[in-house]
Amino acid sequence: MSHPSIEILRPTSLPVVIRARGRATAEALAVALLAERQQLHALQLRHGAIVGRGGDVAGAGDLSKLVAAAGETTLPYRGG
Repeated sequence: MSHPSIEILRPTSLPVVIRARGRATAEALAVALLAERQQLHALQLRHGAIVGRGGDVAGAGDLSKLVAAAGETTLPYRGG
């Protein structure tokens, strides 16, 4: 990944893990995910899933923004 806000931690693991560099804000991470959307999609297809770590993500609203920036949609919560 070429964006300064995120890095691939374990590119050969299942699932692949990406991490925020430093204390990147949710807004900075959204910009990074949008810029790296094609590469993230290719990683998701190859590894089945992507786990995100780190960053200043404050709750479900920020997480929804990051998921949308990556070109995905969230699923509704169904308690059980």
